[in-house]
Amino acid sequence: MITYAVDGRFITLTTTGKTMASERQAIYESIRSDPKVPDGAFLVIDIRKYEILLTQLELQNRVRALLEGLSSKIGTSCAIIVGDASLRVGLSFQLVAANSNFRVGVFHDEASARNWLIPGV
Repeated sequence: MITYAVDGRFITLTTTGKTMASERQAIYESIRSDPKVPDGAFLVIDIRKYEILLTQLELQNRVRALLEGLSSKIGTSCAIIVGDASLRVGLSFQLVAANSNFRVGVFHDEASARNWLIPGV
């Protein structure tokens, strides 16, 4: 399952378990058409409850789909919140995204993730 919430300039995507490509695309479409989501929003991805292992190709495809799906709605970076079981996925996401010139910070709590995303803080 994947959900999103808007809080001012922040979008938080939360995923808990396996998601289908069609489900992720539907969320991206909802975010793009949501008038509460500003262009260039700060993206936080919460995968603390995510325990699915992904192949490198699956992860590359997901990163590409995320970046293409959210395009102008997000800035040039995002923060991922991880737990012990999802740390490897978060770090792998960070490496894959770097190949697309997309900066990713990996954190264990939301406050640190948000602070990292806000420029000049």
